[in-house]
Amino acid sequence: MEFKTYGDQKNPKFILIHGGFLGSWSLKTLIKHLETNYFLIVPELDGHGTNTQATFISIQDSANQIINYSKTSSFKTIEVIAGFSVGAQITSEILMQKPQITKYAVIESGCESLVPIPKIGVKALIKLKNGTFYQEFLDKICPLPNQFHQQFIKNYQSMSFDSLVNTCYSNFSHRADMLRSQ
Repeated sequence: MEFKTYGDQKNPKFILIHGGFLGSWSLKTLIKHLETNYFLIVPELDGHGTNTQATFISIQDSANQIINYSKTSSFKTIEVIAGFSVGAQITSEILMQKPQITKYAVIESGCESLVPIPKIGVKALIKLKNGTFYQEFLDKICPLPNQFHQQFIKNYQSMSFDSLVNTCYSNFSHRADMLRSQ
């Protein structure tokens, strides 16, 4: 996982986690607005964005990497952790493992109920990724403004098969279960 930083290190720390099949590029506008008042830490998830040479393993693995980064960094407190989609699930996983890590959390559009799709079903769906049907499907589900749509398609197409499968499967099988952390 790569960690990109923006803003002045003297400002309150803010970890901002992008969604699945995206990259830090999808947060450009938000980063521009927040970097004046916060020191932003933006993880480029394994298998995503500019980090497609690495393989996305799971939501839990990504959460562990961010927790380890926060332990080894020079800052002591994190004011806010925010995540969108898979980033929201990673944020909830971080909070389950280490609830005291931050003062505030923003969880947007995270899927936190189990969707009973076996991993073999996810693999079969991903194998269709270069077909016309799948291109039409991506065009319909892409929740980004037009200026990001082509970047989304390019990013998705550059992801490895394993990263795509692991991202989808993690997304469908992750459940924020606060009792699990007890």
